Amino acid sequence: MNHVTHNPRIMLRFCLFLSISAVLFTFGVAKCQAHKINVFAVVEKDSLVVEGYFPGNVKAQNSPVEVLDQSGAKVAQGQTDTTGVCKIRLAEMKPIKGDLKVVISTGDGHKSEYVVKAAEIPSSFK
Repeated sequence: MNHVTHNPRIMLRFCLFLSISAVLFTFGVAKCQAHKINVFAVVEKDSLVVEGYFPGNVKAQNSPVEVLDQSGAKVAQGQTDTTGVCKIRLAEMKPIKGDLKVVISTGDGHKSEYVVKAAEIPSSFK
């Protein structure tokens, strides 16, 4: 038999080490998830409405938003308000050719993207 498994002090230290490691790992993962930003965008009438949020439906306030055309060129920019929403008039991006990529960032390097398909954009803005 192994002398380690029969020594209560060593087993207690090992169990304590595993417990502390599990707690630190859990909080580390939760902290990483807190920085994960999500984005959703939809065309409503004459505007592109962008919503940014974190896990737990926490609104992404004052987050920079960029809109890129299919070639990757920036065609519009904005910032979310206190409700996590940014509205950008489609007329500012006219003429729109192809899909639009919406990029939102937290300012500390975390980004998320959402693609608005060309079929969702009214023909009057193309």
